[in-house]
Amino acid sequence: MLFYFSPMIEIKTIYDTIVDLYKGFESLSPLQKIEQEEKIKFYIDKTFHQTDNKAKLFKVPARISSIALNTIRAFAEYNDYSGYGDGYGTTHTMLRITYDIGYDNSLYELVRPMHNNIMVQLDGEVNTIKISRIMHGSEYNYWYSFAFSINLTLTSISAIKMKEIKSSLIGASAPKNSSCFIATAAFGHQDQVEVVSLRKFRDDVLLNSYFGRLFINIYETTSPPLAAYIRHKPFFRTVVRKIIRKLILLLPTAK
Repeated sequence: MLFYFSPMIEIKTIYDTIVDLYKGFESLSPLQKIEQEEKIKFYIDKTFHQTDNKAKLFKVPARISSIALNTIRAFAEYNDYSGYGDGYGTTHTMLRITYDIGYDNSLYELVRPMHNNIMVQLDGEVNTIKISRIMHGSEYNYWYSFAFSINLTLTSISAIKMKEIKSSLIGASAPKNSSCFIATAAFGHQDQVEVVSLRKFRDDVLLNSYFGRLFINIYETTSPPLAAYIRHKPFFRTVVRKIIRKLILLLPTAK
């Protein structure tokens, strides 16, 4: 007689596998992308869509968004913070998970004390999972996050005191903040046309040479404190804007 044991899987395992499967995806040909997407679909089907032997998630942190008899909806956002202080930092959501959870009457006493907006730790059997990849940013400065939609059958639930779910739990880190700090401080927004022109010059020209990359590294290390100072000084913001506009006229990307 054969015995089958449900595999115990962590969110980190799913995330790491999906990220690894998407590595180099943008450089593939259209047909290669289709093949890779089939591999991703096969991984999901093989791991989770099993009729006799469902995969189990355990120790899953989440925040309850709604709760009713036999049904719980919850979500988790694995966030990371990048950038510099004084308003220049950005919180990136590396992974967002929505949970649609069913439970039977045997778990009613565990569920009864729970309420909306409380943080909980879940164990459950995976019924279905859908995964999507989301692009953020612009053509010149973009990054990807992931969204999971998971249908679970609850096996255990308990309240926890965690307030925020750090991306370190899935081993992810936010993309490096590569904004033009001084220009952004002077013009007040990273999507201002002058700031976009400087970013394009950085990406198209500076990144293609050794000395250009060296300049970028020095700039990104030394400019944030200066940008923070300029941001609160209207006179200096005006002066810097004038200098940048004159500089842009000399850039290859501005012609």
